[in-house]
Amino acid sequence: MLPVAIVLLLLVLVFVVGAIVSNTEPTTLNIFIAQIPTTTGGLFITGLVAALVLAGALVLLGFGIRHQRHKSADLRSLKRSATSAVTDAKSRKKRGRGKDDDTTPPEDPPAPRRNKTLLDL
Repeated sequence: MLPVAIVLLLLVLVFVVGAIVSNTEPTTLNIFIAQIPTTTGGLFITGLVAALVLAGALVLLGFGIRHQRHKSADLRSLKRSATSAVTDAKSRKKRGRGKDDDTTPPEDPPAPRRNKTLLDL
């Protein structure tokens, strides 16, 4: 996998350098009302940077959604354990304390398993 990734990165790098060097014709980039004089290679780099920013934003969005799901699941499990602890305490209080009653609080349920992400490193 690693050698294939390195070869692909080198091919992309050669392609980018070739696209920049061979496209030196002047052109104008129009963004809303602004007109920016540039070359076709500069226009290519602008598109490349925009695509990288978009890819980064999508990755961060995925991490954020995954983090929010785990957080919601943790909160649900905490609410369940708190509700069951209150219910156990009320039922113990109703029937009164005897010699056999256990006074230790119930154990917390185990936390749900999480997949490690790049942000956990």
